[in-house]
Amino acid sequence: SYLWDGYQIWGTKALVMYHHGALGKQWVAPGEQERLVSYPHMVPLYEALVAKVQGVFDWEALKPVFGLFYLSLLVSTFHAARLLVSRPIALAATSLLALLPAVSTRFSVGGYADMPQSALVAGTVAALLENCLPADGGWRSPAPWLIGGLMLVKSEGMLLAVIASTTVVVCWRLVPPTGVLARFRRYRGAIAVVIGGLATRWLSIIWLQSHDPTYGPLDRNHFAHAYENLLVVPRTCVQQMLNLS
Repeated sequence: SYLWDGYQIWGTKALVMYHHGALGKQWVAPGEQERLVSYPHMVPLYEALVAKVQGVFDWEALKPVFGLFYLSLLVSTFHAARLLVSRPIALAATSLLALLPAVSTRFSVGGYADMPQSALVAGTVAALLENCLPADGGWRSPAPWLIGGLMLVKSEGMLLAVIASTTVVVCWRLVPPTGVLARFRRYRGAIAVVIGGLATRWLSIIWLQSHDPTYGPLDRNHFAHAYENLLVVPRTCVQQMLNLS
């Protein structure tokens, strides 16, 4: 069944969108810094559109949405791996991902946004590895839309989009033919798409006049706290990766 995020963050927003046609401020408590309010709206919008197609809002009917993201994650992972290794190895890597309990059970099928976010991350990696930006500004490529979409699923997506964009710029600087300014001019359309995603997220936060208190302002104290926890993430990931159960 749905877990916390499935109901409290995404399902309720989808319900408001379905009945009101938009997500207004009618459910925002004045003066309250509620972290759920400032979450991006791509997932509940998707759910509301599914309900519109069906003609009725049914909580149970929203569950296949996350199955679609699960399949998208696997397809993108296989595509990305296939660009680097042989087909059998790519299939093995995709199968390993598909069978991981953390991916195929619990929070992922319970309506948390980690699955949609992961699907966008895998799609972004596959699109960037393919490196097939057309010469007409690059906006027709899936890569900029996926990078921009990273910011519209979860609050953490802003950091993921920054990492992806920085990686692209570094590659433009190091991989022949080099020349960052020339690439900026050539792919101005793709850059505009990414900026559009950033603007959508930023204006949403300003409009709601709310912020996620989980993440403090970019000041000295928060940077110091982040530095102290720098090794926590890789250490935790390694522990989970080595846990055979």
